Amino acid sequence: MQERTSQRGQSRELGFVDLAAAGILFVLVGQFGLPGEETSMSKDAQERMVLTEEAKKKFDECVAALAACGFGPDGPSVETTFAEIEGFGHELGKMLARALDEKLTSQHAAHFEGTAACPCCGTTCPVAENAATRDVQTTDGMIPLREPIGHCPVCNRDFFPSAYRVED
Repeated sequence: MQERTSQRGQSRELGFVDLAAAGILFVLVGQFGLPGEETSMSKDAQERMVLTEEAKKKFDECVAALAACGFGPDGPSVETTFAEIEGFGHELGKMLARALDEKLTSQHAAHFEGTAACPCCGTTCPVAENAATRDVQTTDGMIPLREPIGHCPVCNRDFFPSAYRVED
């Protein structure tokens, strides 16, 4: 449990959301982004994104579950300020962003299993799962990152295949 203190000195406990609801939100935001959010996605890709009726329904259910988690089934009390409501939303957004970063970097790393070309000499080298994780500072906080690691016997160097673009 995480405890928050309001500006008026009152405190309330925030439980954790139903993971199924949070998972739905993670998938939806990961796939479609947030409204008005800057993205590195191309304009064409952004224009193709449309939520199905089912996805919209799941999104609404997830938002309701998250709101109930933070403020109870009846919503915020009369003493709650807009700043507290907004702060709650921003903290959930950061939590969501970190979870998506962690999930997507893990999925991205899976593309580099097997072998990869050494970025120096081009030799095909074995790539292994890196047992070590490192904490990476994102815009929204720290996330653990585990990258696959390659070793080139010709150059006698290690490299991270995910750090280099694959050329067609």
